[in-house]
Formats: sequence, C-alpha cells, structure tokens
Amino acid sequence: MGKASRRNKQRKVLADIKKLNTRSASPNTSKPGQGSLVMSLLDEHQKITVAAKI
Repeated sequence: MGKASRRNKQRKVLADIKKLNTRSASPNTSKPGQGSLVMSLLDEHQKITVAAKI
C-alpha cells in the first residue's frame, strides 16, 4: 500500500510540474531551446525532491 500511494504522489508532482512548465515556457517561445532547458532543470529538480520525499 505504501508504494502505491508514493507512486500516486509522484504522478501528481509530475502533473503539477508539467502545468508549471507549460506556463513558464510559453512566454519564452521567442528564444528557442529555453523551454526545453526549463524542462530539463525541472526534471532534475523533481528527481531530487522525489528522492528526498522517499
């Protein structure tokens, strides 16, 4: 049971990050590559926070 709830938390965090990322990346469309940079940075950050939560 513990593992399942942990997985759901991860999914929720990922969904929140995706929402935040689309919002933060949209104004920077004039600068190509910036959105993907934000995405990779958030990806790293999310891995760290998920690891910290576990």
